[in-house]
Amino acid sequence: MPDHPLRTGAHLLIEALCGHGAGPAFHFPGAIEAPDIRFVPCASAAAASVMAEACGRLTGRPGLALVADTVAADAAQGVRIAARDATPLVLLVAEDAPLDLAALLGPEAGPIARVAGVDSIPAAVADAFHAAAARPGSAVLALPRRLLAAESRAAPVAPRPVAAEPPPDGAMVARVRDALAAAQRPLVVAGGPGWSDADAGTLLRAAEAGLLPVCCTARRRDFLDNESVCYAGALDAGGDPALLRRVGDCDLLLLAGADLADLPEGPPAGVPVIAGPPALTAALADAVATGPETGVPPWADWAADARADCVIHAEPEPFSGTAGPGAVFGWLKERLPVDAVVACDGGPLSGPALRPLLFRRPGRLLVPAAGAYGLPAAVAAKLLHPGRIVLGICDGAGFAAFAPDLATAAAAGAAPLVLVVNAGPDDAAERARGHGAFAVTVEHPSGFVAAFWEALWSRRPAVIDLRIDSAAGAAVPPEPPSRGPQPPQPGC
Repeated sequence: MPDHPLRTGAHLLIEALCGHGAGPAFHFPGAIEAPDIRFVPCASAAAASVMAEACGRLTGRPGLALVADTVAADAAQGVRIAARDATPLVLLVAEDAPLDLAALLGPEAGPIARVAGVDSIPAAVADAFHAAAARPGSAVLALPRRLLAAESRAAPVAPRPVAAEPPPDGAMVARVRDALAAAQRPLVVAGGPGWSDADAGTLLRAAEAGLLPVCCTARRRDFLDNESVCYAGALDAGGDPALLRRVGDCDLLLLAGADLADLPEGPPAGVPVIAGPPALTAALADAVATGPETGVPPWADWAADARADCVIHAEPEPFSGTAGPGAVFGWLKERLPVDAVVACDGGPLSGPALRPLLFRRPGRLLVPAAGAYGLPAAVAAKLLHPGRIVLGICDGAGFAAFAPDLATAAAAGAAPLVLVVNAGPDDAAERARGHGAFAVTVEHPSGFVAAFWEALWSRRPAVIDLRIDSAAGAAVPPEPPSRGPQPPQPGC
């Protein structure tokens, strides 16, 4: 065995993190710091965990958050999101004394381990990253601080490969082909983790070749080009009632990466269900390509009706009509570039905010099941993709929870644009300025256009405080004076 030099535990830790491609590493000051890896100090442990989760969702590799033991409980927010959306996340907790992390982080925390000694640091880091990636979700590693100053000649431990999903075999292709041959009203549901641009492209080609209607699960609506003739919308408990009825009326369900739990009203009784990972799209493509050439399939009208219902449901309010936030999102639909990343709070805001927007590929949408998320996730996305437009969408409470991380973005050189749909008394624009961001208040949708371009041109973290009437869902009148002509969109 080679004779490795004597290194401190801190050196071993950074060496292990670098060896696993960790970065950026989001931390709450007081955890662990070192110059050899990009650390992003966050305003709270909750923000660090959410930003790390967003990175994991965008890259498919474990995001990394480091927090001190005194604030470990606050990191439960990112841990919960990672568990519910199967996002790979490693949470490193620096301990002065052993903690009951299972109690602090809750039942949704993934495997929890504690580094036993300085010699164990490389292997413990490798185990945590493998656990988070192999069964996407969180892996928690407790590191006693005293080990950082201890010394060891421990050898580095290389990343452990994660077994890839096997491609569909001939039996799966035949099963899908036979099920389609017997179907009159098939429906494909795309969702779950692990999707790539290649999977999305395969699904799009298969669906359009077979005229198959495809809907996405509520938080994965970027898995299929939303302008495809086969896109039927997103399954959301408060979403398109026509799509929910269509799930109940179908006679074949093909779940590509999705789960029966993703169906808001459960699967219809007696309907055949074929489920598999995103690789099921390859079986679907083969089944369509090798199926009988019968011309127009019997479900052509069913698919066309599904698309027509989707288009009607996604229609935004007219910009010159009732002064509501839907008009703003309708305008954004026509302006956001194809590669823009949108991060949105979960819960009631996400449905009306995301419904009019267009997504075409995985990795363009970040949204949890519930809770404040849009601002910190947008900061993380802009750090990963500095050349893209990144839009964070949050309500007043979600913005207030993470407003201090506008300073995090500014210090890191990231300039996301955050839209606050604000029905409360809080002055989000003033709060944003207090954290070093550009901010503007919009009290009528007609003022949004100029505010949007001003925010982009600011080249700083920027906040648009869109004031709405919580009772009527309309922006607060009266219309402000004209702000002059809009400048052209800056290059990104």
